[in-house]
Amino acid sequence: RVAVSYLLGPRLFVDLSASIRTLEDSRQPTDEIREARLLVRWFFRKLEVSPTLEYIDRQRGNTESTEYRALLKTIRRF
Repeated sequence: RVAVSYLLGPRLFVDLSASIRTLEDSRQPTDEIREARLLVRWFFRKLEVSPTLEYIDRQRGNTESTEYRALLKTIRRF
């Protein structure tokens, strides 16, 4: 797993990560998962906006699946 975090001033935070996991078992098909993720946190006055993008690619034996996720989270601080 590789991750890079970057703080762009006091109001913007960016986190980027990628990973590859492999599970090998003599009785099961090999399972390999590749993931990438981008998380941004932006603070504007009392509001926090956090979009997240994720990519997940999984291969187990002859079966392969790809998943894309997008999430937008907003928080109002009091």
